[in-house]
Amino acid sequence: MTTLGTYETLAHAYNNTSTITYPIEETLSVGTYKVIDQDGLQMHITNAIDGVTEIRFDADADDRRYPGTFQGFEFGMNWTHPSFIGAFLKAKRTPGQHFLGDNGTAAYDAIVDENNHLTVTLTPSAN
Repeated sequence: MTTLGTYETLAHAYNNTSTITYPIEETLSVGTYKVIDQDGLQMHITNAIDGVTEIRFDADADDRRYPGTFQGFEFGMNWTHPSFIGAFLKAKRTPGQHFLGDNGTAAYDAIVDENNHLTVTLTPSAN
């Protein structure tokens, strides 16, 4: 099974990135968990036996905490890629449509609904 990496590796990289506001637990059992739940900013992680298969962010599209939180993975795991910010900005400008990015390791799916609610999902790249 393709994964984004082990939870422990992801958590360590994320927690050691200066842009984050909310650290996450260093270990996580197998399952899907809400690891951040802070006044409108949530992050869920699905951890399988082989590693993390999904990271999902939910926030107001204008919430200034989202980019820094996302950068915990983008910078921490060296996943920085123009397609991620491009998909985020296009989703903000075009509610109701999915915009995708892919850096060869992680695939990024951003959508903003009619209520300005942003959902971003990171999954293993299909490439």
